[in-house]
Amino acid sequence: MGTRISPHGRRYSSDLTDAIRALIGPLIPAEADIGGNTGDPTGIAYWSNLLARAQASGESAQIAQAGIVGQFAHDLIDDNLSTQPTGRTTAQYQAGLVRQATIDKIAVSLAYLNTSQQAGGNILDPHTIGDSAYNASVTGLHAVTNDGTTADVAIAGIHLAIAQQNLLNIVGTHL
Repeated sequence: MGTRISPHGRRYSSDLTDAIRALIGPLIPAEADIGGNTGDPTGIAYWSNLLARAQASGESAQIAQAGIVGQFAHDLIDDNLSTQPTGRTTAQYQAGLVRQATIDKIAVSLAYLNTSQQAGGNILDPHTIGDSAYNASVTGLHAVTNDGTTADVAIAGIHLAIAQQNLLNIVGTHL
């Protein structure tokens, strides 16, 4: 795995882990479509083996599953896709880029939500579809790609928008 995760990604990785845990529920089915692809036999065996070893070491099923979900979320977020990894097909690499863009957009969305709850954050709250706050959030998310720096810039813009009470600080926003 690479070192793809940004400081903002680290902060929100626990939120992503919680989100993934909520989506998966108490069990991690072998055929779970997480990350855009159904599991391949080698991957299923790897994660199933980690889960079995955790439970065999005396951890409760719930703690073992939570740990596996956390590790999976970390590995999913930390996947270095700056170049096509050896052993991945072009289709797998492209799917990884789409997945990474989605993860980056989730991190920005979580930052938007969390920041909107801070003092002065109500500037980010849309009241109707098409108002300035709504348009800023949509436009800002459209600027986020699989390049982690776009998420960092978007999050910095969200914080600046609150500090200056100006939605134009959100990247890509032209109200």
